[in-house]
Amino acid sequence: MKTIMRVLLYSAAVLCLAALFAPSVMAQAQPAAPAQAPQPNPDAHSKYSRVKYDKAAEVTIVGTVVEVQDFECPVSGSEGAHLLMQTAEGKILVHVAPVKFMKEYGITLKQGDKLTILGAKMKDGEGGDTMLARTITSAEVMIAVRTPDGKPLW
Repeated sequence: MKTIMRVLLYSAAVLCLAALFAPSVMAQAQPAAPAQAPQPNPDAHSKYSRVKYDKAAEVTIVGTVVEVQDFECPVSGSEGAHLLMQTAEGKILVHVAPVKFMKEYGITLKQGDKLTILGAKMKDGEGGDTMLARTITSAEVMIAVRTPDGKPLW
């Protein structure tokens, strides 16, 4: 219960800051053709090194967490939390935030969670679909991990 309250309070604070600095409208875009989600590998640095948040590439996906993966990620510059999501269009790997950030705010995501994720969808270094999350919404809570212009909150 403490964790849920902490996440709710944090999310409310982030939303207030976001509303003050950069109001935005969430627009749902149609994702590209289905693609197989990339799997983490020892050469992840080169695969994700060119992945940067692009506000123009924002989309909303809806799906179920197939797997939670923590691995050293050049996007976050640390051990990062990732979600392998199953959507109607296929699987996609979502970069969430550093594991340390997730633990600090008591944010836990698990296999089977049904989520709506707003973020920038793009191709990784091998041409596979990947996504940088901005907000993650479940039936209970909305969590912001980036500002409306895509800057990390960690």
